[in-house]
Formats: sequence, structure tokens, C-alpha cells
Amino acid sequence: MTGFVDIHNHMMFGVDDGASSEEMTCEMLEIAYKDGIRGICLTPHFYNPMIKKREEITFSVEKFERIKAFAAQRYPDMRFWCGNELFFHNDCLEKLDSGKCFTLGNSRYVLVEFFPDEEKQTICSGLQKLLKSGYVPVLAHIERYRCFYRKFDCIKLLSDDGVKIQINASSVLGDFGVSCKHFTQKLLRCGLADFIATDSHNKEERAPLLSECFEYVEKKYGLKYAEALFRDNALKILRRNGHNNGKE
Repeated sequence: MTGFVDIHNHMMFGVDDGASSEEMTCEMLEIAYKDGIRGICLTPHFYNPMIKKREEITFSVEKFERIKAFAAQRYPDMRFWCGNELFFHNDCLEKLDSGKCFTLGNSRYVLVEFFPDEEKQTICSGLQKLLKSGYVPVLAHIERYRCFYRKFDCIKLLSDDGVKIQINASSVLGDFGVSCKHFTQKLLRCGLADFIATDSHNKEERAPLLSECFEYVEKKYGLKYAEALFRDNALKILRRNGHNNGKE
């Protein structure tokens, strides 16, 4: 499979603070395809107290099928997977075990987030609970958690324990300030990042774009690492369960 794979986005319409309509989802898919994205794991929020939920169920299989059907007509080589961005809470293991919350592509990998100002001990404890329950946590946009700034030894320990690290492409490019950019650059230099994703929410300021960041990472850190971050690592966990609109 060529092209990028996006494991964190909010392109599914009408379920969270992402795409507000089916039309916007279609426009976001067009942007993603033109930018070189060929695989998308749709990850609407699951239980996020920071946003107002629009539906009780935050992943709609019916909408997933409509998105696939639209893409099949226009982008036959684009692949799709089911997922969620899980906000860690007391009942989240039950939600995962029951299948109410989707893992990434029906794997054991879970995209998980916390409050941006959460304490390091609380985040680490939550990640360990997921690990001990047989899941592989993918910590979403680690650059948002202030408790990890300048705590690279702690991040290394999490990585050694099996936690995977995801950073947003826009953060690498400096869209969220110099400190955030420097933090993500050090993560990349130290080899502590596993995935770079869009975390896209709309077609404007938070659009599904990866190519500019890929070129930046390739130039600074090499093609092999860039391909791993933007495609290969994702395919290792998603390939067996993908919904393909065409041939690889």
C-alpha cells in the first residue's frame, strides 16, 4: 500500500466536535486524498467530558458504510478502518471489553487521551491499567500533556513498557507554538514517536493534511523513519482488518 495512513481524525460526521455534516466529511476526504492519504482509521471521540456529545453512540456503523460507499466511487484505492479516541475514565475497560468502544481496526491497540492538564501519575496509571488488561495504549497527541514536557526519561519508560506515542502533524510544523514544536522535535530525535496523524476536525484550520509534515520529517530524520511514522507502523496493526475499496 502506498500513501499515508491516518490513525487519528474526526472525519465521521455528526458524532462529535469533528465534521458537522456528511458534506463536510466528503470534502475532508477529498482534501485527504489529494494530500496523499490512502488509509483512514475513523476515530470519533468516545466519552469526552470536554465536548458536548451529539449522540449516545459515538461511532456509527451506518455512517461508516456511507463514507465507504462515497469513497468507493471516487477514491477506489482508499482503505478504511473503525476506531475511537477513548477518553480514559473509570468504566473504559468495560466499554472496551464489551465492544462499545472501538479499538483501532479491531486490534488490541487503543487510541486514548486524557485532560491536557492531567497529572503525570494519573496518566501513567491509566496507561498501565490498559496494558495490564491486554490492550496496547496509543497515547494521543502527547504534546498536549504539560506534565510530559522535559520528562523524556518518563516517556522512554512508557515506551519501554509498550505504550505507543502519537503526535499531531500540525504540532510538528509549529501550529501550536514554538515550545510544542520543540517538544515534538525532541521526541522525533530520540525515536520516541510511533505515529504522526492529522487529528483533523474540519476542512479549514484543522484539515486532514500530512504531506507537508512528512516532507519535513523525511528531510530532518530520514525516509525510513518518516515512512514508519506516516504509514508502516499503522499498517502493522491495521492491515488484517481493513475495509478496502480496491486493490492494494
